[in-house]
Amino acid sequence: MLSGKLFLSGGIVFTISALFSYAQASDNDAADLDTVTVNAGATDRQLHIIENSGLNVDVIDTDEYLNLSKDINQVLNTTPGIIIRNSGGLGSRFKLSLNGLSEKQIRYFIDGVPMEDFGDALSLDNYPVNIVERIDVFKGVVPIHLSSDALGGAINIITPSLTDSYLDASVSYGSFNTTRVALSGQYSKNNRYFSRISSFWNSSDNDYEMKELPEKDSFNNLTGSTVSEKRFHDEYQSRMLAWENGIINADWADKLSLSLTYADNRNNIQHPGESIEVVYGGLYSRSNSKLASVNYKKDWGHTFLQAYLLGGKTETTYYDTETRSYQWDGSFTENPGNRVEASEQPSILDINDNVVRSNIYARHDLNKQFSVAAAISFNRLARSGGDRLFERNDRFDDPQSLNKIVSALDFGYQGTGSGSVFYKHYQMKATTSDRDINNGSEIDNEINESDNGFGFSYQYQPYSFLTLLASGERAVRLPESYELLGDGIFVRPNPQLKPETSNNFNAGVKVNLSSGSRNYSAESNLFVRKAKDFIRYNADRINSGIYENLQDVDIQGVELSGAIEGHEAGFISASVTYQDLINQTRADENSEDHHGDRVPNEPYFFGSLKGGYSIFDSQYNEYALYWTSRYVHEYFLHWESSGDSDEKNKIDQQVTHDLELSASFSDQSIHASFSINNLTDAEVYDNFDIQKPGRAYFLKLRYNY
Repeated sequence: MLSGKLFLSGGIVFTISALFSYAQASDNDAADLDTVTVNAGATDRQLHIIENSGLNVDVIDTDEYLNLSKDINQVLNTTPGIIIRNSGGLGSRFKLSLNGLSEKQIRYFIDGVPMEDFGDALSLDNYPVNIVERIDVFKGVVPIHLSSDALGGAINIITPSLTDSYLDASVSYGSFNTTRVALSGQYSKNNRYFSRISSFWNSSDNDYEMKELPEKDSFNNLTGSTVSEKRFHDEYQSRMLAWENGIINADWADKLSLSLTYADNRNNIQHPGESIEVVYGGLYSRSNSKLASVNYKKDWGHTFLQAYLLGGKTETTYYDTETRSYQWDGSFTENPGNRVEASEQPSILDINDNVVRSNIYARHDLNKQFSVAAAISFNRLARSGGDRLFERNDRFDDPQSLNKIVSALDFGYQGTGSGSVFYKHYQMKATTSDRDINNGSEIDNEINESDNGFGFSYQYQPYSFLTLLASGERAVRLPESYELLGDGIFVRPNPQLKPETSNNFNAGVKVNLSSGSRNYSAESNLFVRKAKDFIRYNADRINSGIYENLQDVDIQGVELSGAIEGHEAGFISASVTYQDLINQTRADENSEDHHGDRVPNEPYFFGSLKGGYSIFDSQYNEYALYWTSRYVHEYFLHWESSGDSDEKNKIDQQVTHDLELSASFSDQSIHASFSINNLTDAEVYDNFDIQKPGRAYFLKLRYNY
């Protein structure tokens, strides 16, 4: 980590010192600088808007990763400001944090369509990079064309262009019997019609070794000793098939398409998401998603319009029928009576969600300097369900629903610098059903919430190699379905949950220089978030938790990144993020006051260092080597001011290293790679006592045409 800091500091110092000499360069010299912009040269209207908006956005080109055994989460985890925490191997729960905000405070999209309530099989860690062209990471302000209630950021996955015909197939196999298969292809005829298929299949036993587990005797009592055992009930499998057909480059539509998607998964659950004290040997879930969407886009030059309509159904079933108590060695004892693992008695719980998503976005250029844009989106979820075995588990017997409408207006400017001011309006209506804990009677709740947001973005480029950015927003995030309604097993409902708001501010500097055969880049970003009614998951029981509001949380931090890249062979890059999440809530006289404490169980200092080198032989075959190191500083599990800090539970500092080798043959159409994750076999924990996989090996073969 020290070497990463030294490189970063040195790179920024070098870059800043070089500014003055470059500022004296002639106009012709300045024109020769290899300035990096957001996907420069792209013709898509939204890319042009992003490039000149002043938004703090990182654009990740996936070309570098296509031949490697990586999913989208693994790619994102080396992005400045992002940290992803997992509770296990493939298919496990994960928590993505971006500039101090996490989970549903960050919104996810595929080609601008929100992924809310798409189902477990369509989460980011399931998507291989092979079917993705780039990833746009918005930090702080989210543009209105995405029209969402993001509190502090968004991630938009962009699929390949519709004008090219191609075929891409890959298979990866490695440790813990992990297999990943991806197949995508597209046929484009006369640059007018296209048909595309995208698919993946993922499978893993996740049977890696867990060290220093608490040992229990035959009566399920802790002995005080520890043992090492392999996970034995953590198998995971997911599948997806998407088919899109449409018309492009017509007089009346740049794109009109129909897309159909089916995805499913099976997830064996080894233990609750926040604890290893309870071990499951029979609990598992199955889910499937069926989605259909119509997409339209047209650019008339001065006027741009895009819209989509999506509908579908997701079904999730939890199977809890094992009347046994398991130990980490796989042994078990029969439970007395009819008691099972996570429920009071045998349970097969079905949860069915009907979802509808729609959005219309329009933009018109009034003249060369000013533009106006408007957007409106509608999201609806209707939930029903029931338990096939456990009659008293009737939480979802009565239909429940969640409706959201987000509308926005934006005024853009291009002149001395460029940017925009915007306004957003948020509405939510929800109906929930619960049981009175005293008499068991049914309680129906109707929730109506509305709020307003507004903000600005601005960028100024005094020189071709230097860009200054600033943006701010009063953002609103409406609660999600599983936060309000629960998931029926691990998350309990909280119909009293309020929307959260945040005043966000970002200020950034980007520098890009070229000298001889090298490119130099550096970026710094200062971020401030002042959140109210902050929604946070509280794991207040061994096998369940509830989402609750903290009154006031302040977040401030800085991220720094730098890179040196050769024109032909290699590169080195580094990033570091420091962020403070400070609780500003004042407790009443009957509660312990944690005002001024750092919010617990949240990483606050982390970074990465990455390097790569590639060579070509006389037949233009490419051979490449990549090295990635990741550092996360230690952090406390519970409130910092409670008890003796020397005796408190904490998640220890962790350093991991990944090594990847790849080769490409036959005019860059056949590829092979070999990866070693966690090269030093370090014991790493993103969550207290929940160990992540140790050293793992993967081999990937890929063909593209």
